[in-house]
Amino acid sequence: MFSDFLTILDDPANATAIRIVITLVVAVFTASFTYWITVTGRKISRERHTLQVMMEQDNNIEYRKALGVFHSVVRDGEMGLVGSGSENVSLLLEKQDAVRSVMNHWELLSISITKGVLDENLMIQFSGSQATRYWQRAYPFVEALRAATGHQRFYRNFEAYVSKLEKQHSKGRN
Repeated sequence: MFSDFLTILDDPANATAIRIVITLVVAVFTASFTYWITVTGRKISRERHTLQVMMEQDNNIEYRKALGVFHSVVRDGEMGLVGSGSENVSLLLEKQDAVRSVMNHWELLSISITKGVLDENLMIQFSGSQATRYWQRAYPFVEALRAATGHQRFYRNFEAYVSKLEKQHSKGRN
């Protein structure tokens, strides 16, 4: 059998054809391996960046302060944040700014997940239920903001992300 192969190689036309086939096989293997390395590298990079964002979120003092105000506004049932007229205007603005900061943070995370900058599976594991809960609690604020400004696009990426999470969650239950 090996002698038959050597006989085939004796013919220059066959030898050239075999060299071309071997070159093509090596090229396809190299391209496939390079593609796999690139995809794996991107995935690892995206996961590393996602972990970094999550750690920064936990350590961001300004975000933590805003989140504390957000929780107090939710607890006190003030998510409309319209003001009663008797409330201190600067306090009302402080509350609105805090809620906007939290919502802007989640809007940015939602855009980053949608665009593939952050790893969606890691974010879901880390804060999927948190995102849903924050959206549900902030929705009256978003409605009031949209109504007051006439802009229905405020926080639409966050809303779409939470909608996607809720659909995945409901599929998981069925």
